[in-house]
Amino acid sequence: MNEERIRAASTTINNALDGRPYTPVKKVEIGGAAPAAFQFVLGCIDEHEKTKRRPGDKLRIKAHDQPIAKTTAIYEAIEALGIKPSQPHIANHIIGYVAHNTLTPNELATIHRAFVGRRETNKAWRTLVHQTAYYIVYLQDTPEEADALQRAVEPYPQLRHAIEEKMINELLPKKAFEDETRADVKADLAVSKGGRRFVPGRTGVGKSQDLRFEGETSPRW
Repeated sequence: MNEERIRAASTTINNALDGRPYTPVKKVEIGGAAPAAFQFVLGCIDEHEKTKRRPGDKLRIKAHDQPIAKTTAIYEAIEALGIKPSQPHIANHIIGYVAHNTLTPNELATIHRAFVGRRETNKAWRTLVHQTAYYIVYLQDTPEEADALQRAVEPYPQLRHAIEEKMINELLPKKAFEDETRADVKADLAVSKGGRRFVPGRTGVGKSQDLRFEGETSPRW
């Protein structure tokens, strides 16, 4: 691959090669991501240089059409390589996926490993904790899915503790309050059934009148 292109796009490689004497082939060892993910990112850099229409066109790595585990590996490779310009849309895509999809055990573990060390600067891990706890508390998973997720988090005490803490301190009390409120509303509706209708509120002015309930028993709404 063209050394000049790669060095221009990767801070890590540029720093590693800086000051080295010229050789036809140079070797740089970089960890922190899967080899296939490194190849994908370097391939994107090379392809961008070949296809860009104007000299000022900026590199934008496209990974949203990949499976989420692979997208996460690509994110790790981008971070390890120190790609310029930064690619925040990759992390944003992962966050959006976590927020709107039930994760498989493999996806959950992959995203945890990638973001647990970045939890203070990137909200992907915090979103992972919240959504996993939410699905458990609100029974969005089947019993089989919930059991599989529980087994998946067992090897990661930090993740398991964070999920349990989110459930106990926030989501379970919230759900209990919601259930109680829902039960009260149903009881009020049952009491007022048959003698309840909407009428303009007496405090209304002109056309913008409030609506109030009129009936045997007014609901506590």
